[in-house]
Amino acid sequence: MEINKADYQDIEAITYLNSEANKYLKDPSWFCMDEPDFITRHIDKEGFILKASDNQNLAGFLIVRFPNQAEDNLGVYLNLTKEQMIQVAHMETVVISKDYQGNKLQYKLMKAAEEILKDTAYQYFLATVHPDNQYSLNNFIRLNYSIVTTVKKYGGLDRHILYKHQL
Repeated sequence: MEINKADYQDIEAITYLNSEANKYLKDPSWFCMDEPDFITRHIDKEGFILKASDNQNLAGFLIVRFPNQAEDNLGVYLNLTKEQMIQVAHMETVVISKDYQGNKLQYKLMKAAEEILKDTAYQYFLATVHPDNQYSLNNFIRLNYSIVTTVKKYGGLDRHILYKHQL
């Protein structure tokens, strides 16, 4: 299994896997599907996407978003200053193909993203996870993220706000 940055030729496969995610989740409210234009913007403009692949098969992906001063910057839950808000990176969306679940790919993708961000200005890592999604939550906890609060997001769905500070 290889983990690399995605590029524009991967958009179709990422969009397809993204659209398939709700079909095999225990509870569809655990996942909010991203629109294709959102995915495209994160190839290299508003963040980056990491992909896990096995030969020619896309096994999973992680979208890392740089929200800067966007209204939905999760840094507001930490009461960050304006200067600190531009140092926030969201571990935005992670999807693992049903055929590849159980291989710790979410953990490996997030660890790889943190490694990429290690020598950058981004030091506040934030994410949202449905409280009942123990698999995803446990991956964040294993990577030393803490639950900051639980709020209603994405049209009224419960979400833990998770945070990690990288020095």
